[in-house]
Amino acid sequence: AEQSAELQGERRKLTEARASLRGKELKLRTAEEHVVSQRREASTASIALQHHTLAARRTTSKLAEVISERDEMRREMQEEYQWLQEKAQWRRSAEAQVATLASRKASLQRRLAAEVAQGRLCQRTAERHPSSE
Repeated sequence: AEQSAELQGERRKLTEARASLRGKELKLRTAEEHVVSQRREASTASIALQHHTLAARRTTSKLAEVISERDEMRREMQEEYQWLQEKAQWRRSAEAQVATLASRKASLQRRLAAEVAQGRLCQRTAERHPSSE
């Protein structure tokens, strides 16, 4: 009977140990499943990060291209502006020359008119007072 009680005690301990072991196995499986799930999420996140990195590189490349085009357009516009400034300066210079020439022409015309008038006056005077030559 003593052996039977001992045997029953051992069986009870063995049953409790098995139950404890099953609980620990369940916890271990749950932890393993969690690790697998975390690995999947990490892999998915890594793939998404790679996609975002590639997209960022493309965007950066496109941005550099756009900046380069903008800088080229800015240079061209600056050259065009400079050319227009020079053209405007030439026009102002030509207008000043035209004004100077017009003023000289008017002055010469007045002088000519004065000389013609003086010549007529001289001719009339000569006609009125013929000199004895």
